[in-house]
Amino acid sequence: MMGRQGSQGQIGMPKWLSGAMGAGMLGQGLGGLFGGNKNPYEAGNPYYEQILNQLPGYFEPWMGAGRAALPTLQQQYGQLLNDPSALYNKFGQGYKTSPGYQWRQEQGQGAALNAAAAGGMAGTPQHQQQAAEISEHIADQDFNNYLQSILGMYGMGLQGMGGLSQQGLFGSMGLGQDIASVLARQAEAAIRGRETEQKSGQMDWGNILGGIASIAGMFL
Repeated sequence: MMGRQGSQGQIGMPKWLSGAMGAGMLGQGLGGLFGGNKNPYEAGNPYYEQILNQLPGYFEPWMGAGRAALPTLQQQYGQLLNDPSALYNKFGQGYKTSPGYQWRQEQGQGAALNAAAAGGMAGTPQHQQQAAEISEHIADQDFNNYLQSILGMYGMGLQGMGGLSQQGLFGSMGLGQDIASVLARQAEAAIRGRETEQKSGQMDWGNILGGIASIAGMFL
């Protein structure tokens, strides 16, 4: 019985069959060891790279607008803090009387003349002083209205620039977060791919050694 079992290599299995299975194991092990088993990370990595290449295009318009707005904001806020009178003078130089200025002057002067005439003071120094005060008051009011309008539009411009700058910041933050997320997934996939390669390599070497042992058994 012992001689019969030894002549077959394994119980109930002829040596030639054991050797053929060993050759198959050897071929499988060598094929996997020399490139037969593809790392899953290598299959998925091109998609990650495609995401990284496309992401900036979605954020760039906002980041570009933010970068363009920032120098203007810095310059304007710097002027407001360091020399607000220069900005005031600049706005003041553009003042022109409003369309209703002349009408208000005529109405004010007419009311003052009527009051002075009723009191018998028309043409007197008191009447002239009152007329001058009315004219000055209307001019000041007209200039202040102009200045408030200019400052309001100036504020809207700063607010708009600030909004663009903020959108640029959010765009940069969003892009950074998305890139970090993709890179983290790439790193995780690379680690898992390396682990898969190591496990696959161990199996390949096991197949190679097992196949050699089976083939060697044909000659024992």
